[in-house]
Amino acid sequence: GGGTAYLVKTTLPENVGEKFRIGMNGDIEFVIEDRADVLVIPQEAIVVKDDQISVWVVEDGSVRLVEVELGAETADYAEVLSGVKENDKVVIEGQDELKEGSSVE
Repeated sequence: GGGTAYLVKTTLPENVGEKFRIGMNGDIEFVIEDRADVLVIPQEAIVVKDDQISVWVVEDGSVRLVEVELGAETADYAEVLSGVKENDKVVIEGQDELKEGSSVE
């Protein structure tokens, strides 16, 4: 269907009830690292400018740009090592329109 395909060899569980048949296709997800109790933000929140990684944080009705250090990333989320904390509100849309101190609802 136009996607990228990779040849991968793996083992499957015992084929009870013939669930797997020759010629069948499937998807597989590789878990590279499993982390618990980490702070993550959506990739859409991340602003990269001049090699600085930041997010817009909402405080008292206005925004400020905060530099963040990221850890592990997926296509959808990034682990935050420093810069923001749990319960901080980050902007995920319209970052190009913002300036330091801009009012937001």
